Amino acid sequence: MTEAPFPVNGNETTRRELVALRAEAARLGEALREAERREACGRDALTAERLRHEGELAAARAEVAAAQARLAAVTTELDRILADDRAAALAMRESGTDYRALFDARDDGSCIVEVLFDSTGRAEDYRFLEVNAAFERQTGLRGAVGRRARELASTLEEHWFETCGRVALTGEAARFVNNAAALGNRWYDVCAFRIGQPGQHRVAILFTDTTGLRLAEGALREGEARQAFLLTVADALRPLADPAEIEGEACRLLAERLAVDRAYYVELDEAAGTAQVTRDFVRGDAPSFAGQHRIADFAWSVAILRRGECHVVADTQAASDLVPPADRPACAALGIIACMGTPLIKDGRLIGALCVTAARPRAWTRDEVELLCEVGERAWAAIERVRAGTRLRESEAWLAGEKEAFQAAASGAPLAVALAALIRTAAAQLGGGAGCAFYVADREAAVLRQVAGRPDAYAECGEGCRIGADSLACGLAAHTGQPVITPDVTREPRWRSWLWMAEKHGYRGCWSFPIETLEGRVVGTFAAHFPTERTPTPRDLDLAAVLARAAAVIIARHQEAEDRIQVEAALRASEERFRGFAENSADVLWITNGDGSRLEYLSPAFERIFGEPRARILADLGRFMELVHPEDRGELSRYLPQALAGEVAVAHYRVVRPSDGRVVHLRDTGFPIRDANGAVVRAAGIVQDVSDLHEAAAAREAEKERFRTLAEGLPQLVWRAAPNGRWTWASPQWKAYTGQTEAGSAGDGWLAALHPADRATAGEAWDAAERLGVYQADFRVRHAGTGRHAWFQTRGVPLRDAGGALVEWIGACANIDEQVRARETLARSAEELDERVRQRTAELLAAEAALHQAQKMEAIGQLTGGIAHDFNNMLQGVVGGLDMARRRLDAGRSADVARYTDAARDAAVRAAGLTRRLLAFARRQQLQPRPLDPNALVRGMEELLRRSVGPAVAVELRLRDGAGHVLCDPSELESAVLNLCINARDAMRGGGRLTIATDSLRLSVAEIAPHEGAAPGEFVSIRVTDTGTGMMPEILAHVLEPFFTTKPQGEGTGLGLSQVYGFVRQSGGLLRLDSAPGRGTTVQILLPRREPEAASAGSEATGDVADRAGHGETVLMVDDETAVRTPAAERLRDLGYRVVEAGNGPEAVRLLEEGLRPDILVTDVGLPNGMDGRAVAEELERRWPGLPVVFATGYAHVALPDDAMVVTKPFDLDTLAARIVELRRRIR
Repeated sequence: MTEAPFPVNGNETTRRELVALRAEAARLGEALREAERREACGRDALTAERLRHEGELAAARAEVAAAQARLAAVTTELDRILADDRAAALAMRESGTDYRALFDARDDGSCIVEVLFDSTGRAEDYRFLEVNAAFERQTGLRGAVGRRARELASTLEEHWFETCGRVALTGEAARFVNNAAALGNRWYDVCAFRIGQPGQHRVAILFTDTTGLRLAEGALREGEARQAFLLTVADALRPLADPAEIEGEACRLLAERLAVDRAYYVELDEAAGTAQVTRDFVRGDAPSFAGQHRIADFAWSVAILRRGECHVVADTQAASDLVPPADRPACAALGIIACMGTPLIKDGRLIGALCVTAARPRAWTRDEVELLCEVGERAWAAIERVRAGTRLRESEAWLAGEKEAFQAAASGAPLAVALAALIRTAAAQLGGGAGCAFYVADREAAVLRQVAGRPDAYAECGEGCRIGADSLACGLAAHTGQPVITPDVTREPRWRSWLWMAEKHGYRGCWSFPIETLEGRVVGTFAAHFPTERTPTPRDLDLAAVLARAAAVIIARHQEAEDRIQVEAALRASEERFRGFAENSADVLWITNGDGSRLEYLSPAFERIFGEPRARILADLGRFMELVHPEDRGELSRYLPQALAGEVAVAHYRVVRPSDGRVVHLRDTGFPIRDANGAVVRAAGIVQDVSDLHEAAAAREAEKERFRTLAEGLPQLVWRAAPNGRWTWASPQWKAYTGQTEAGSAGDGWLAALHPADRATAGEAWDAAERLGVYQADFRVRHAGTGRHAWFQTRGVPLRDAGGALVEWIGACANIDEQVRARETLARSAEELDERVRQRTAELLAAEAALHQAQKMEAIGQLTGGIAHDFNNMLQGVVGGLDMARRRLDAGRSADVARYTDAARDAAVRAAGLTRRLLAFARRQQLQPRPLDPNALVRGMEELLRRSVGPAVAVELRLRDGAGHVLCDPSELESAVLNLCINARDAMRGGGRLTIATDSLRLSVAEIAPHEGAAPGEFVSIRVTDTGTGMMPEILAHVLEPFFTTKPQGEGTGLGLSQVYGFVRQSGGLLRLDSAPGRGTTVQILLPRREPEAASAGSEATGDVADRAGHGETVLMVDDETAVRTPAAERLRDLGYRVVEAGNGPEAVRLLEEGLRPDILVTDVGLPNGMDGRAVAEELERRWPGLPVVFATGYAHVALPDDAMVVTKPFDLDTLAARIVELRRRIR
């Protein structure tokens, strides 16, 4: 039979009380949290409200204490019940009753375990024999029967086994409360007692899960501690009146409560991008954060706070989405390992945060986060309370100062007195020893002058400060309309020249603010100076803005008053000027009232012009109409109403003077006078006596009639035109000739009578007429009767008035058709004569060209004859040497072969030298330039030069140290110097002195200009001077021409100096000659200075043949000459290269298409079949970019890249190999 663990006591009432007690504890815990919430919500309430919350909290504490007392009583009762249960269990076992149903029905957890001991007698585990249903609910262990505890909960604490083992061994029951972390950190109230026989080691365990009660008690204790701390914070912050002190005290209390290394309160200025920590609290070695920081440096934290969320980070160095990897080193350097912060949001905008940090990783609890938020809210409330009080006091002080300033301005006090009140208020509000001043701009907004504030000595220094972009402080602020803030003038470059003034008057911080009216007009500036560095806070900026607005009102009113005074004075002066003008005017000035019924003013000129006393008209305006000629009264009656209606009206009328009966012609101009709203309030006018003008107009009409009569009597076609050239009249002769009517010729109509090809010319002539002072044009006019066009010469002259203004044009058209036709006949005769002269000149030029060609062919014949003689001699040396070598080989006498082949080779080298000289003469020699020192070259030639010129000529070297290097072909430069020295020797038949000098000099653009292709810059000079006979100027002018020689017949070819000139020009240099009879000759070679690089990448490969050996590389050799291609290919094969030969470009391309992949290309430049060597190289470059290429050529005038590797024919076979090695090194 299954053994019942223990009996069920019938005292269910006590158990229900226990359950109710637990529920009550939970309710009290919730009430406590509600009280805490209300306490948090009431952080800004008055003291009475806070006391009410404290009373509620005390009541809650009393209720919890009563519940705890009831819990203790129930616990005692439970002990009694358990004792009864144990006794009853024993009785039931003895009776054999089945208690299984009762066992499972228990609310408490119960189980029977078998304690397992190790060999030393230590309880190491226990096995579950029986468990009830409540066991699984309260432990969460399923299927426990038959299994060990360590199997079900491997981390179950040792004290469970020790206690059960002790009960099993001693038989003494145990009552205890313990924690089981392995079962979800639950707390149990446990009763354990032994059952069965002692050797069975069985223990019955009764337990109740008291975790909820424990949590409620812990929450209650934590709530009490937190409320006590918050009350401490509130009490500590309440008496403080400085926001910085509040921040510091709140940070200190929070840091001590949370045991963190640092606590700080930060205020954010998002617009400026700055974060300000006024005061913080640190412990240990943690650095202080007090000061200003950039928001961007903590962007990750601010981004969270902007969302209204707390940032809670257990370890900033651990991988997470909160702290970007790039910011982790900075956090570590500042000791921010664990951190949390709560945002302060105002009007939906982040304005600050309260933060704590720790130097070690830390898992923040929810209570700690909530505590941080509550302290932040209380600190913010305290700061706002202090600031509100401060703002109230400041506002009261400011309003008092503003009131004083406005009262002074309203009373008419000077501007300086009114602004002085604002100065005092500003200095007090800004604090920090601020010195303030107001500056007022002049009416042109050009300069500022101080009117109030700083001492007179300072004002004198800044008096007349100009407004502009290049000004400082106030001048710049007035120019831009924006504040100019300089926290420290010693760090601002713009202040460098004005630091003396800052030092003299003792300031470093300088702020300047524009003062603008409501219309946006800058009327002045406000300046604040501080003895130390200072950056304005938002409050400072707000204060400055209010100050500027108040000052703008005062300054604007002051200026309005000044303007009003000036306007009144100007009005009085204007009235005086008008009266003086009107009283003395020769014209009549009049003014009527608004309805035109009465004259308010009539000038004295009325009596002189109208012959009537003005007093009569002023008394009765109706009498005026009696003076007007009867025929004109109707028109005049409409005149005055027009002026009163707002129009400008002009009337022409006559009056009959009563005094003498004379009729006077008048011009009367009336206009409205309006008030400020635009309404017509008066009419005024000016009456002018135009009798003289009327008489003059009549005289002009008579003059016109006389002109018309004269024009109609002339045989020419007469016309008149307006100043813009449009005809206004044409004489009857024009009408009769052209058939046009007067209306048809008016304007531009007269152009229709002209030949279509002449109309544009005739019209365009008007564009120049006024500038030239005359209109002149020749054109063809069509005769109406015959339809034939005849040439007419037209001239027009301007008529001007007395002031010189153009009034009209008068002109005439004269028939010149016969003269034009005569000129055309004469022109045709002149053209025929010119054609005959051109033909004769062409014949002479052709004859001259034929003569020049014959002379040139004769000279070329002489040259080619000499070249053929020399070249045949050299070829004879080659042929003879090779023939003798073959004969010796046939005879088996190989010992002499080398001597004959060397002789043939020397002859070939001399032939190559001859071709090089010919190319140099043609200025097409392929040069091989390299950096060289001319001094070293001349020194190396010294012995050769002395032998060449002979003992009769003394050789002197004047080589300047450091003359520089040049980039040219060394062999060509040696040849040029030797050529010049030999020429010099030949010019000194009886001996003399030869001087070779080097130097460096700079040539300007002007000095280079005559020499095309040369560039200005540094040059190296090689000057060869002799003391010979010299040359006449006419000889000197031709010495550089080919075939020109000064030597006797047969002693010179005339190519020496021409070759030197060609080499120098190819090298980018200049050649200068200076000579005169009896003074000798100087030839100066000028080559561009070019210093060598540290290591010349283009130096030719050196060493023995082994250094030039290949390593199986494939060489594609393209040359149409088999005699050239075959030996070169064989030599490269001897050196280890794989050589593939092609006779022309298309054959090379075919090899590529068949799969050939060369490593190096060696190609002749001049290839047949339409594809030269460069085209072959481009095809390979397209297929394999960067492929090494060596060009071989016997003619240098080819278009090759500047950096191309070139070998000139004839070449030594090992030279070709060296070029390949050099190219491979260059590419590597």
